[in-house]
Amino acid sequence: MQSGNMVKQLFSQMLKKFHLQHQPYIKRILVLGLGGGSVVELLNKTYPEAEITAIEIDPMMVQAGRKYLQLGKSRRLKIIFADVFKLPRSKIKYDLVIVDLFRGEETPAQLGEPSFLRYLKSLTTEQGCIVFNRLYFQKHIFEANQFLNKLEGIFQHVDTTKVYFNLFIKAC
Repeated sequence: MQSGNMVKQLFSQMLKKFHLQHQPYIKRILVLGLGGGSVVELLNKTYPEAEITAIEIDPMMVQAGRKYLQLGKSRRLKIIFADVFKLPRSKIKYDLVIVDLFRGEETPAQLGEPSFLRYLKSLTTEQGCIVFNRLYFQKHIFEANQFLNKLEGIFQHVDTTKVYFNLFIKAC
């Protein structure tokens, strides 16, 4: 459920609803939580000139993505195997940051830490924004709403769209 056509459909609808499709200013993308790489396939089609850096903690997911989901076909994709919360701080700026971090149905608690959210904000260009993917059903609704409140205290513009059982939050 965390890779494949369903994920591509979710993210495709999110890009449309946030009017992020084919934006010419999007040249550098960071994906936190690569999984099997379904999102990267969509991003490659949507932003054919963009360089994509993806960070994934689980090498087995990337292996499965390469074997079953055509991950790695793009020369514009750089994969870093690491825990996003333990990476050295970067000064590289991105036009679009996709945050798709899950451990099963759970989102890591560190994602909601204000210091980490401010760090993510520092990674965006002047026009850039971050899109967070959160589950939005049962207990996850409360958690997503709490997270949304934190974002509204850090980012100037926060927008949401619900796609199936996911809440996408765009923060700029």
